[in-house]
Amino acid sequence: MDCEYVEEVIRGEEKINLQKEGLDEKLFGILGETIPPGGSLMVAYVMFSNRSKIHEETARGLGIGVPPVATPLGYLMFKAGCGVNFKDWYIPEGGMEGPQKLQGFKALDKEHEDRRKKEMVLELKRFVGGKVSYPGIEEPALERAKRVLGILEG
Repeated sequence: MDCEYVEEVIRGEEKINLQKEGLDEKLFGILGETIPPGGSLMVAYVMFSNRSKIHEETARGLGIGVPPVATPLGYLMFKAGCGVNFKDWYIPEGGMEGPQKLQGFKALDKEHEDRRKKEMVLELKRFVGGKVSYPGIEEPALERAKRVLGILEG
């Protein structure tokens, strides 16, 4: 599934921030339920309109080497069950695929999920234990990384 995500939606006269209302994880959970094993969810992080903090923070994080699962969009994909592996489409092949996006994959089976969890734990522990060079970008990512580690190891 390929989609764009906007944090703020308008309902009549009312603006609703999905993240602030705690609806973002619920929305991604619903999307994740539609993805079959081995399938993927792609979400644009460079938008031609409606670009918001989540897109900026994801783009900056990926640009400095933050593990995809520790970026805002990657974390939402992980929570949706589409985070055993990621591909950053920062240069769309052929130029016809649209904006830059992050692709999160659902595990094929339990064995695949267990193997990727072990790899992700190692990657996140390296990240959490590393030196912070860009505090404004890395500090929120470190918090998400710790939450993911808690889920994976808990």
